[in-house]
Amino acid sequence: PKCGLTPDSLFTDEVIELAMKIVNNHVSDLLNDFGKNLSKSSKNGSVKFKSGSKIKKDPVDPIISKLDNLELQIYDCCHKEAKISPSLKMEGGYCPFCGEMQDGD
Repeated sequence: PKCGLTPDSLFTDEVIELAMKIVNNHVSDLLNDFGKNLSKSSKNGSVKFKSGSKIKKDPVDPIISKLDNLELQIYDCCHKEAKISPSLKMEGGYCPFCGEMQDGD
């Protein structure tokens, strides 16, 4: 957003990786529960099923913001809001939504 180019996607590699870990962990839970339920239901039947070891989950570390002191900026060009660094708010810069140049405060 600082260069004035509007991105195709606002999802960073870090966000996509975190989302994939959360999805994989949910699927692991579902499969572990399915195996446990299947082994319980097959105890009295002619076909026996014993679930093996549980599928391990990926560690999910939260994404920590690198800037704690962001300020709200309302862009006149497209009337949208974004949180930006105080120095960028004073200097001015490009709108992260449409790429139009904005003067500082």
